[in-house]
Amino acid sequence: MGLLAEAACSLSDAERASILYRLLSPYGDRVAINYPQISTGAVARNLAILAATMDRWDDAEQHFTDAAAINTSIGAHPWLARTRSDRSRMLAAHK
Repeated sequence: MGLLAEAACSLSDAERASILYRLLSPYGDRVAINYPQISTGAVARNLAILAATMDRWDDAEQHFTDAAAINTSIGAHPWLARTRSDRSRMLAAHK
């Protein structure tokens, strides 16, 4: 599901982003696991990029904040960096 979120975001597909957002929302406080990478960081990051794709800026900001906190708490430094990078792209696009 997280990889589908990445695809929807990359394609700026707000319609599918909405579907994925609804399906992933119950798991926003969890960490995603995906073979072969093992962990793909906080599900909240996926929710953040989906919300940004749907132009739901306030929701995206909250999810980015949550994702940063979760990734920090589990020591997922690469995913924390990715979260910060995605947030920066959102802020630049939202200007």
